Amino acid sequence: MRGGRWAWLFVVTACGGSSFATGGSPHDGGAEDGTAPTPPPIGGEGGVDGASGADGAAEAAADAPADSADATLDAGADSADASADATLDQAAPTDTSDDTAMNAADASCPPVAAGVGVFVRMGGSSSSGCGSQGNPCGTVQLGITTAAGTGMTVFVAPGSYPESLILASGVTVSGGWSASWTRTCDPTAVKITTTTSDRVAFANNLGGGTPATLDTLTLENDSVATTGQSLYGVFVVGSFVKLTDVLVTVAAGGAGSNGLGGSNGGPARPPCSAGTGASGTTATLGMAGTNGTYAASGFVLGSAGTGGGNGTAGADGTAPGGADCDTTMCFGPCNKETAPDGCTANSPPQGGCCSGAGTSGCGGSPGTGGGGGSGGGSSIALFAWGNAEVSISGGSLASGNGGAGGMGGAGGSGTMGTAGAAGDPYTEDEGCATGTTFPACATAKRTLAGGAAGGMGGNGTGGGAGGGGAGGDSYAYYADPSSTVTPGSDTMLVPGSFGAGGSGGTAGPNGNAGPTN
Repeated sequence: MRGGRWAWLFVVTACGGSSFATGGSPHDGGAEDGTAPTPPPIGGEGGVDGASGADGAAEAAADAPADSADATLDAGADSADASADATLDQAAPTDTSDDTAMNAADASCPPVAAGVGVFVRMGGSSSSGCGSQGNPCGTVQLGITTAAGTGMTVFVAPGSYPESLILASGVTVSGGWSASWTRTCDPTAVKITTTTSDRVAFANNLGGGTPATLDTLTLENDSVATTGQSLYGVFVVGSFVKLTDVLVTVAAGGAGSNGLGGSNGGPARPPCSAGTGASGTTATLGMAGTNGTYAASGFVLGSAGTGGGNGTAGADGTAPGGADCDTTMCFGPCNKETAPDGCTANSPPQGGCCSGAGTSGCGGSPGTGGGGGSGGGSSIALFAWGNAEVSISGGSLASGNGGAGGMGGAGGSGTMGTAGAAGDPYTEDEGCATGTTFPACATAKRTLAGGAAGGMGGNGTGGGAGGGGAGGDSYAYYADPSSTVTPGSDTMLVPGSFGAGGSGGTAGPNGNAGPTN
């Protein structure tokens, strides 16, 4: 016995090894009427440091005179002293009859005492004055805001909380409690999920003093990533954070966008000049995009693939044959209506009669190049940057797959060259015979052949395909050189697969994947 009081120490041991005081204090050793206190059972439950109840009983029995009630009481006191010296943090036996199953699983953990922290429960209050057991806050973030600057723990009742968190220095967010605030050590009892944010929990430049702590929780980033978006679980910049028995799961990064396809060549536009008839030259292919980098903002997309080059037009076809002309035998027109004998007087020759010249084929038009694909986003369960320090015990960090790089767009098709055409022939109608004063209409007809067709135009070439975008990364955790992440030996690191580079003129590079960078 010490100072006439029994030393009762109520401690809730956290599942990952830390502890939260539940508000217990030493109780008076005697009742108000002066009767002797009832001591704790001799040889009671063993302390957590290995001292057993049986040892305490043996020591008490060795010191106790069998014939003295006072000596027996003293022996009980000595036993309590010895047990307190050996195990300062031994939990006193408690009765939590409202949750028998939980007590059977963890008999040394009494309920959390009222007034020792900020309490959060689904459907709780949204006002700034919340936080007591009778008036719990309705969101975890409101609990953190209420506890900020006080050093109090935020106790979270079971449930799924659709929100993302801004952490505060010195504030512990603790799950693993039953609805009646007894310890269950179940990290899945409290799920903090987001479907709208790129991160579940964010510690931003809190410094390296008292850590922001997450304990016995499940954090899930179930957002459907937008094009090229990266997703994170816990995002730490310039802060000290502790994770104890926290299960972090992150969905896949967003795929990159595909490049636009090139335009097809248009139709040939005659008339066309004589040329070689050669087809256009092959277009250049787009270059691949580059892998992403990292900054305080997280994963930064690399450059997109470049667009493919445009095709070139085919050359016009070779020269055609010329027109066939005859001026000596070309007669003037007959006008039987004005000259009963068939011809007008002194009808002159018409200055030459010619067939049409041939034309060259036109070269085909080129297609334009396809656009480049953009990079895919990353999936990272824990991101640490800028002198961040993260200590992890138990739990798991599971990232999704990196987003696939976008495919380079296909180049547009070139059109085929057109064939050359022969010239139109010239056919005489009835003409006036010459050599007489009053010529008569001649009935003979002649045809002059048209010029030979020119060569076929060359084909236009298609545009080059755009380059593919790079795939995104997948890491259980990423830390820049100035930051430290220390996972425990019992922490599971589960990365996803890297994002595949997009196909294209030149395929994009794959992303990276691993437990860490």
